Amino acid sequence: SAQYSRTDSFNLEAIELINGANSVYSGAGSVGGNINLVSKTARAGTFNTAQLGIGTDGYARVTADSNMEIGDSAAFRINAMAHANDAPGRDVEKFARWGVAPSIVFGLGSDTRLTFSYFHQTDNNIPQYGVPYYSDFGGMLPGAKTENYYGYSNVDSQDTDVDMLTGVLEVDFSENTTLRSLARFQTVDQVSVVS
Repeated sequence: SAQYSRTDSFNLEAIELINGANSVYSGAGSVGGNINLVSKTARAGTFNTAQLGIGTDGYARVTADSNMEIGDSAAFRINAMAHANDAPGRDVEKFARWGVAPSIVFGLGSDTRLTFSYFHQTDNNIPQYGVPYYSDFGGMLPGAKTENYYGYSNVDSQDTDVDMLTGVLEVDFSENTTLRSLARFQTVDQVSVVS
């Protein structure tokens, strides 16, 4: 669990890593490098992809990714995900989430492109907070078991809703010069009850 969770990678197209000092890209404060998460957006071409996963400890997952061209210069893409799992070796903890991420782009193949993207993810969890531990005993308290839940399973919860709207305008002035402007509005609502 965390103060803010957007825990799923269903809408990631790529991960870009820049190692070492890189103030030229992201300011004087980034002396150790940075990580850029590239979201999926609509693009040229038509494709449909679906994945299904089932496993132990209540693991179930389904994702879908669909992109379609709209005329000659626009495209629409939608990604969706549903996921559930338990915590291995634990009796109560559960994690469930779903998300959807549509996007539309105008001006494909031209010098000016406008992209609108929306992202929503809902998490409904009974998070894992651990077991009683005391250093004088050198570990867990006597009688404590790792599979037990030490809280109130009918009360404890972590519910998170993330909504993000992004607009990107790109203008190519030449082969070597592009102006890119991004605007984003995001809200995160989280209610956590921990006992």
